[in-house]
Amino acid sequence: MSVAAYELLCSHLSPEVVDGGEAGWEEATEAAMTHLLRTCLAKSEREAAAAVPPLTAAQDTQRLRKHVALVLERLGKGMRLAADKSGAANGGGGESNGNV
Repeated sequence: MSVAAYELLCSHLSPEVVDGGEAGWEEATEAAMTHLLRTCLAKSEREAAAAVPPLTAAQDTQRLRKHVALVLERLGKGMRLAADKSGAANGGGGESNGNV
């Protein structure tokens, strides 16, 4: 994994816990994983265009666990993380460029 991809992943999967408000670490991390799955790790245009639900307090951690697992699975299969010039995550599809 390149340094830029590592930094992008770290910015989405942060160990920092911020107290206060309705959204905690779980909600923020789940939203960040959803963002990765809908941008640079999207498998199709349809998946990238899916509506994003509003950030709400989580009843349990099942969705968070599922989204973290999907991100790790897609990275393990060779998908790449990259940030475009607008600052949004941008993907490299399923091709491998040897930077794992």
